[in-house]
Amino acid sequence: MVSLLHRLASLFRNLFHRSRVERELDAELVDVVQLLTDEKVRAGMSPEAARRAALVEVGGVEQVKEEVRSVQAGALVETVARDVRFGVRMLLKYPVLSLSVVLTFGLGIGLTTAVFGLLKGIFLTGLPFEGAERIVALGFYDPELGGRFEDAVSLRQFLHLREHQTVFEGLAAYSSGEVNVTVADGGPERHTAGFFSPGAFEQLSVRPVLGRTFRPGEDAPGAAPVVVLGYEMWRDRFAGSADVLGREVRVHGAARTVVGVMPEGFGFPRRERLWLPLPIDGSAAGQWQNRLYPVIGRLREGTSLDEAQAQVATLAARLERPRPGDARAPAVTALRFMDAAHPKGLPAFFAALLGAAAGVLLIASSNVANLLLARASARSHEVAVRAALGASRGRVVTQLVVEVLVLAGAGAVLGLGLAACALGWITSQITAAEGDAQVWMRFGLDARVFLFAAGVTLLAGVASSLVPALRTASADAMGVLKDGGRGTSGLRMGRFSSALIVAEVAVSCVLLVGSGLMIRSMVRLGTADLPFSTRNILTAGIALPRLDYPTEGARASLQERLLQLLAAIPGAEAATLSDNLPGSVDNSTAIEIEGSSYARPSDYPRAQWQVVGPGYFRTFEAAVLRGREFNAGDRRGALPVALANESFARRHFAGQEAVGRRFRPGRGDTTALWLTVVGVVPDMYMQGFGELSGAPDGYYVPLAQSGSSGAVRLALRARGDPMALTSDVRAAIRSLDPSLPLFELRSMESEVRRATWFYRDFGAAFVVFGLAALFLASVGLYGVVSFSATRRAHEMGIRMALGAEGPQLVWLVLRKGAALVVIGLAVGLALAAAVADALGVILFQVDPRDPVVFGGVAASLALVGLAATLIPASRISRVNPVVALGAE
Repeated sequence: MVSLLHRLASLFRNLFHRSRVERELDAELVDVVQLLTDEKVRAGMSPEAARRAALVEVGGVEQVKEEVRSVQAGALVETVARDVRFGVRMLLKYPVLSLSVVLTFGLGIGLTTAVFGLLKGIFLTGLPFEGAERIVALGFYDPELGGRFEDAVSLRQFLHLREHQTVFEGLAAYSSGEVNVTVADGGPERHTAGFFSPGAFEQLSVRPVLGRTFRPGEDAPGAAPVVVLGYEMWRDRFAGSADVLGREVRVHGAARTVVGVMPEGFGFPRRERLWLPLPIDGSAAGQWQNRLYPVIGRLREGTSLDEAQAQVATLAARLERPRPGDARAPAVTALRFMDAAHPKGLPAFFAALLGAAAGVLLIASSNVANLLLARASARSHEVAVRAALGASRGRVVTQLVVEVLVLAGAGAVLGLGLAACALGWITSQITAAEGDAQVWMRFGLDARVFLFAAGVTLLAGVASSLVPALRTASADAMGVLKDGGRGTSGLRMGRFSSALIVAEVAVSCVLLVGSGLMIRSMVRLGTADLPFSTRNILTAGIALPRLDYPTEGARASLQERLLQLLAAIPGAEAATLSDNLPGSVDNSTAIEIEGSSYARPSDYPRAQWQVVGPGYFRTFEAAVLRGREFNAGDRRGALPVALANESFARRHFAGQEAVGRRFRPGRGDTTALWLTVVGVVPDMYMQGFGELSGAPDGYYVPLAQSGSSGAVRLALRARGDPMALTSDVRAAIRSLDPSLPLFELRSMESEVRRATWFYRDFGAAFVVFGLAALFLASVGLYGVVSFSATRRAHEMGIRMALGAEGPQLVWLVLRKGAALVVIGLAVGLALAAAVADALGVILFQVDPRDPVVFGGVAASLALVGLAATLIPASRISRVNPVVALGAE
């Protein structure tokens, strides 16, 4: 340790040289001032006057100090510039080695920077609004969902808090959804719309570029219908016309007046194309008062989050007055908006992703360090000559480090290009799967990403070059010169190189375990025996405007006629309508099983639910296991019925026949009707795919009994290519209502790919990291063993001359590499077992500690390590002993 500290001190000696000169001048200055003062006192001046006069006269010394500082600074800059120029020459002198180092750095820096850019875009960017740190979300921690924060409150709570709170500049409710939009001289389109209560734009601190936002009262029943356009819709549909204010846009069949245009790029919570007032009727009673809405507020200046949480909890508690014996509803609280926006488990996954990228960078740096140690032998004579001519050890080390930083800089340029491509690809995937990213998600190369890349480059360059440089500079110059430049007495590859290889194998093992789990997960996704068919099925969405279809009967009538037209299309085998498709994101509610009792509201179980029309299970070729499917008789006014999936029946009717049993959505005080189970169907991933989803148990209710809002998804199974029926489906819609847009038209196979894109694409990132790590580790191991074997050529020549056989020589070399691989594997498998749980959120039906994956990784690394050591070891056995001895 003392030796290492001494070497580090030598490295930075030149940097402290200027300070030493200044200290010497300061000491000289004190002496001069004292001499002048004494001389003037002897001439009759008072001590105070003499000292003041002396200080005036030494102004020239201060000028000298400034000149010295300037000279020293110029010398330092010139030294660094000279080292950089020399580094560039060395890069060109050893092109193969330099290219290897640049590519290695580029891969490590590029992957790490790409992950940081992703992490920054999701977690570190924040809302793009003024004072965004003061924007909070209201909600509660739901014990029924594992304590997950639900960023929504009831309408009753929102109105009460908005009226009585004093800690926010205001509170506003919002939601988001799809709407049908028709502009004059244009056909119907489907767009994402935001629904804002008055004041929402003000809480976000954003102002329109034209007109105004919503006024108080415009969210009340009977208020004038208005709309605020997004910049993109204003540009695309109105050509950016300044007279857009006052013009008419039909939204869901209702004419609305344009009152404002928002700035370019604005959106919340996504990048909506237009905004409507969120209809709020404070006088309404019953279930409508319990509807949940996301709510945001802006903290007043000088108000802390703790103060806001205390007041919100107090006001909400006054509002909630449970009946005796009833548990109090979950307490309402406030969180920073960005803290509430990220699902539980996501930070741990991205931390694992960043750790994987850092692991690749660590392996890359280790490889560079070993390559530099190998090159150091060739350059030992050059360094020895420099030392003999008077170069200090620190000066030599500084030069060698700067040379590697030049290579790291070149690698950083390559890495930034790789990172830019990766972030662009991620953005395209999110856009294709989700329609658009959240408003705060901005992926790309910005100042923070460049700063991170610069820091990583500096760290990787210094970390990989410092020890080789110190060892090179500390070699015995006289011994190296006596060796005639062969470097045999100056350098040895020993414990440091071995430790690097162990670290490389260990980190590679961790990354390969992650890759193996991802590959196994993606294979499961691709080959899973889904309980529903995805082949030859066309899907699309339609939405019936309330203004044109105000009653349930009107909506049901059009849906029935549409289903008949779809079934009559030539080439169609079956058709159905539903509110969602199989594999959609979970939509759960509390339920009550007839005959069961529940002590507390939190004891009521939850289940997924979905609305489906006749022919749903026939269309997706999912056989009804017991009972029957819905039919035309299951309509409004008939017996309320439901279908239970296997998990629902197993959980709530274990050991009993589920058909004929009853349950209802809601808790004990609900007015919902009891539903009679008429059939049991397979689990069809109602909860969605992956570990972030809820429990699989769920039930289905008939479309005709659901009071459908009119927004449905159609599914049509064809005899051949389903997309060939697109024009027929559009024609069927137009024949019923030309103003209805058909949206999200794609195959069911595409829908499943969209539903699983997160698991598939981010899993692929781990596969890339693992393969990069395996490649780098195998190259590093090969390089170390090959160099070690080459350095032992003379020894092997002696052994062969004394009668040693080839296999014995191979084993001498092989056992060292094998020992390094075994130690690295042991450490790596232990680390992998410790961190595997973080990958659970992106695994599909795979145990994070799958023994097949762990065993396969161990075997693969062992084989790669064996090959990497066996090749140079076998080369030694073919060395001619005469040649080996003569080379010495």
